Amino acid sequence: MARDLDDCDTAPAVLAFVRARRSAQLQAEADQLAAAVTWAGMHSTDSLHDAAAVWIPG
Repeated sequence: MARDLDDCDTAPAVLAFVRARRSAQLQAEADQLAAAVTWAGMHSTDSLHDAAAVWIPG
């Protein structure tokens, strides 16, 4: 598989390049979602009393 689009000199090579890049994109998005879940787990509360809240008088 070509690592650079400039190295793709046939239609199958271009398609393989696109498939590989799309696969990498999907993996990166899955990694971002997993990181968000990890972050949320680190910042979760066990009850509503512990949750951060802002009270505006009035």
